[in-house]
Amino acid sequence: MLQQRLPYRNMLVTTGILLGGVLLVMVGEQAQEMQLAHWISTTPVPGLVSLMPDWVGLWFAVFPTYETLIAQLIAAIVVIGSYYAARRVRCTAEPVA
Repeated sequence: MLQQRLPYRNMLVTTGILLGGVLLVMVGEQAQEMQLAHWISTTPVPGLVSLMPDWVGLWFAVFPTYETLIAQLIAAIVVIGSYYAARRVRCTAEPVA
């Protein structure tokens, strides 16, 4: 019973997805802190201000401003892009003899 195989690949994929979510929360929170310190501008998204309740910003750090949403989008693009870049490099690399 103690020697059962664990699904390491599934556990690593799940961990990566959870870390990506934490990254997005941290980036959104940091961008909002920079807005509160007046280091970057605050431009509300008119359509989202009335739709997004306050608890979404508190729990998930998604705020209805262009700056926070763009920062989170850039972070997501960098992480997802690095994943696909690593897969491409791994697939095109020649095996070492």
